[in-house]
Amino acid sequence: MVEVSGAGLMERWRFSTWAMLLLGVWTLALAVHRADNASFTPDESYSYLHYVHQPLGAILTHKEAFSNNHLLNTLG
Repeated sequence: MVEVSGAGLMERWRFSTWAMLLLGVWTLALAVHRADNASFTPDESYSYLHYVHQPLGAILTHKEAFSNNHLLNTLG
């Protein structure tokens, strides 16, 4: 018969919570590092320079059709 004590359960929960928190912080640090060191590609720069500063109506109606001119690139 296996005895389950509250202290052992709490200890395991505490370890897994800290492990997941550490993993989350590590993942966030890697994402920030990658975002800081990654460079823009020419098509991303073109999208930013030509589409982001358009009025909202022009963005939503896609008056100018181009592969880089879609809502996620332009509004993001």
